Amino acid sequence: MPGVPGMAEAGLPDYEISFWYGFFFPAGTPRDIVKRMFDATAAVVVQPAIGKLLEKEGTEAVGSKSPEDFAAFIAEDAKLWSRLVKDSGAKAD
Repeated sequence: MPGVPGMAEAGLPDYEISFWYGFFFPAGTPRDIVKRMFDATAAVVVQPAIGKLLEKEGTEAVGSKSPEDFAAFIAEDAKLWSRLVKDSGAKAD
């Protein structure tokens, strides 16, 4: 877009964004239920038909190794967004 600076020009040279989907459960959900849902989801996203559907939408399936791995990813993503919001100086009205 003409006149709109790129992310590096705006002072965010390492800026990278992606979107993701995930399943979340209430705190205290038994581990075996979380694991069962994780395993079922992991089995679905590797199916070729799902891959084609995701590709059509401009995305791809990238799975986590475990529910704990996904939780660690969420924690890191939250740190990134917290820093970006803080560094931007954005304020809530």
